[in-house]
Amino acid sequence: MLESLFLNPAALTVGGAMVSSPILIHLINRMRFKRLRWAAMEFLLKSQKRNRRRLIIEQLLLLLLRCILIFLAGVLLSRFIGCTGVFGGASNFEQKPNLHVILLDDTLSMHDKVKDKDDCFKAAKRDILDAIARNVSQSSTDDGVVILRPSDILNGSEFQPKAYSRLNDPNNYKELETDIAAMECTKLRFSLLERLQKIKQIADTSDSKLTIHVLSDFRKSDWAGPTAKDLHKVMLDLGTHDNVKKLYLIDTSHPTREPEQGGVPAYHDNIGIVEVRPSTRVTSNGSTVQVVVTIVNYSPRDASVEVVPFNNATGLEIREKDYETPMPVKVPAGKTAQAVFSFPVRLEIKDGDDKGFYRLGVRLQRAGGLPLESDGLAEDDVRHAAIEVRRSIPVLIIDGKGEEGRQFGGDSFHVASALKIIAGSKYEVDYGHKLVGGDAREALESPDLANYTSIMLFNVPKLEDKQRVGLERFVKNGGGVCFFMGPDVQAKHYNEDLYRKGNGLFPVPIADTFHPMAGVKLLPPEFTGRYQVLLRDDQFPKTEKIPIFGPVFKQPRLRDFLKYLPVQRYWPALPLNEWAGEPGQVREVANLPNEEMAGKFANEVSQFVKTLPVDRPEYREYRNGLALHGKNLLSAVSSGTKVPAYKVAELVDRMLVDRGKDSDKDTFPNLVEFWDLRDPLVQDLKRDAMNLRKTLLYSSPLVVVKDFGRGRVVAWMTTAGKEWNLWPDGITGTIVYAPLIYELQNYLTSQSGDSGQTVGSTLNLTVDGKRFDANRTLKIARIFSKPVLNKPEVPASPVSFQGAKEKGAWTFKLDNALEPGFYASNLLYGDGQEAAKPPIWWGHAYNVDTTAEGNLQRVSQEEMESAFMRQAGGKVGWRRVADVTVVAINRPWDLSEWPVFFLIFICILIFEQALAVHLSSHLRTGEAELPAQVATPRAKAA
Repeated sequence: MLESLFLNPAALTVGGAMVSSPILIHLINRMRFKRLRWAAMEFLLKSQKRNRRRLIIEQLLLLLLRCILIFLAGVLLSRFIGCTGVFGGASNFEQKPNLHVILLDDTLSMHDKVKDKDDCFKAAKRDILDAIARNVSQSSTDDGVVILRPSDILNGSEFQPKAYSRLNDPNNYKELETDIAAMECTKLRFSLLERLQKIKQIADTSDSKLTIHVLSDFRKSDWAGPTAKDLHKVMLDLGTHDNVKKLYLIDTSHPTREPEQGGVPAYHDNIGIVEVRPSTRVTSNGSTVQVVVTIVNYSPRDASVEVVPFNNATGLEIREKDYETPMPVKVPAGKTAQAVFSFPVRLEIKDGDDKGFYRLGVRLQRAGGLPLESDGLAEDDVRHAAIEVRRSIPVLIIDGKGEEGRQFGGDSFHVASALKIIAGSKYEVDYGHKLVGGDAREALESPDLANYTSIMLFNVPKLEDKQRVGLERFVKNGGGVCFFMGPDVQAKHYNEDLYRKGNGLFPVPIADTFHPMAGVKLLPPEFTGRYQVLLRDDQFPKTEKIPIFGPVFKQPRLRDFLKYLPVQRYWPALPLNEWAGEPGQVREVANLPNEEMAGKFANEVSQFVKTLPVDRPEYREYRNGLALHGKNLLSAVSSGTKVPAYKVAELVDRMLVDRGKDSDKDTFPNLVEFWDLRDPLVQDLKRDAMNLRKTLLYSSPLVVVKDFGRGRVVAWMTTAGKEWNLWPDGITGTIVYAPLIYELQNYLTSQSGDSGQTVGSTLNLTVDGKRFDANRTLKIARIFSKPVLNKPEVPASPVSFQGAKEKGAWTFKLDNALEPGFYASNLLYGDGQEAAKPPIWWGHAYNVDTTAEGNLQRVSQEEMESAFMRQAGGKVGWRRVADVTVVAINRPWDLSEWPVFFLIFICILIFEQALAVHLSSHLRTGEAELPAQVATPRAKAA
């Protein structure tokens, strides 16, 4: 009871004992003397009898005043709070205890440097101890502290934060100190929203009044823009909550944010790696792999950096590298840049294994090997990737004709033969119908598709939903798939289920039937010297090689082989204006020439010729040349002409590249100069000319590519075997066909390299349970290997994950990958024995989320005020750390803070002193001294 009335109840006990001291002193003083009567004294005593009652009352009053003074001193020291509401303070019986809820941001960006050996997170921990907890420890014993962090979500939705109370107890305070010291900043990306919602739940249910402290770096990417609306709403709810006394925003970034500061506070520059993408996720030992490194510059000034690749396993720089991008790389302010290098992958695969993982690391530095200057986050200057190295690279073939396709002339036969012909090829073919012992398409239902780098489908009529879903998942995760068409293909299924208005796997919508249709003879092979296949260089920028065909036809003269590759039957794609999907997602690689008669396009050509500005005076110097080419175009499409459309396209080409004659510029002007004019009318006309050329030149696409998820899709609109074309046969097949199939495989596996998982993300792995003992459980043991600069990586202890079996497949949920680096996952039986020979294992690289956490720009005061602070009516405010010492304490108002108490104390003291003087025997100045009262000490006992 006393603890609820006094802050220092022990002082009250001592004070109560001291109240009796004046009485004791008075009694002791009276016992020291024995009174003796004599004549003069008798006279004096008789004279005092008349005033006896008054003297006794005055002496008792003096004794009482002295007891009261000691009592008040005890009350003052004990800091009485029981009835302070009566005296102007808030009554302790009416006041709720105060709970200080601290939200400590521990996301990646809190690694931002404050000083050479300090960062925002360490500064925030120091602020909690020095500016909040230490002051709360001086508060009432009812006050408490709760610390929440965004990373608490890793502990599950049922996790409850630890509460600290009675911090005036040194043991309790030491516990808080120890726990805060053990807290570490993560390298993860989390939103503060979930933790703020948790604080709102505490406010809704708590019996205490809440004082909320949010310690963060308050970055613009977190607190501003449309994505922050939910964050603003919960902040406003907290700021207007009845159970919340105050919500303080404490910015721990450097330089210090001033509460009244306007505009955007200064922030640190940061340069980081966004992505490291190898050109393939699976390769053979000794193969050269190209790596594209994307660098971002989150600063207002340009930067120059060097890209250094290293081997994670050894920690040493890769010496055998070839920079395709000159070093250093210039990264413009606020933008990204790419650096490209190649290196041979050399990895020693252990005996008994069929594969291994090359651990590639890339770091940024200044010239001369120096660390980056003015770089806020060092954690995003390094990134990792895993490249799977195999003894052989498996390719899965799904042939609609099954075993028949493996006969001479069949699709499977010629593709498998082509992959074997190429010297040094590591590709190894698996046949779907052999794996499942029946319909090859059922192999697509297996969860083990990830073991393959690419899948080729030949003349497949349709796919069941489960097969389609499995194939789509395979490509989204980085695999490559190629569709070779054939007579059994069902156009309706491909359009409705595989194309799905541009959202599906298949790149383009196709016609209802192939051309020439069934029952009509194949197109006759004619070798007239014209190109029978046209490559679409216009679909690919100069910095990007045309897929599949580009590596084979490196020299322009080699394209003459395309004059001897007739296509006798194919599946036409619907017109371009009926294609759906994202622009640039689907690109044509090779087209058949437009062999329709030019007269069919007379209207399009006539409309274009009418737009030529032959009558405009500003273009009079080019008039004759434009008129001449316009006349030739009209003549080519005139009635009765038998000129094929692709020939008219050549006329458009000539008009675009006509340089005229220097000797007769009036008649034959240089039209290249005309097309280079910056005049919008001329540029629109040039674009129309190029579109007309494409319409006249190209017929239906023969090879189309599409990016789908992290993988690639190729649609080859004819057969892979000899049924519809002569490509696999004779000299052409030896010289061109095999290299094209080989490059097709390279394309399907390229640019799908795993750029790494994000730390903190969950990875699901699925294993076909049919391959293992059904009576035994499976688990995955995962080992993290931490990369160390210039030293071998350090493996950690394995962590086990139990699997769940459903419908014959084992699924494993792998999480808690909290550090960047390489994670090896091994499949084992429940007793720790290997589940298969060779062992089944996976390798994954994890990296920080540079895109989400790398931009250190801070939110402005004005943005926060307009978002929620102004609406909260002053209950939400910025605080510097120095100010927290004033506002953090919830110290109860006690009697010692009541000025009237001290006035009463002084008045009683003055009255006591005056009464004591009055009752004492003091002679006035100049008065004769009276004889001293004779008092004889009590006689000692004999």
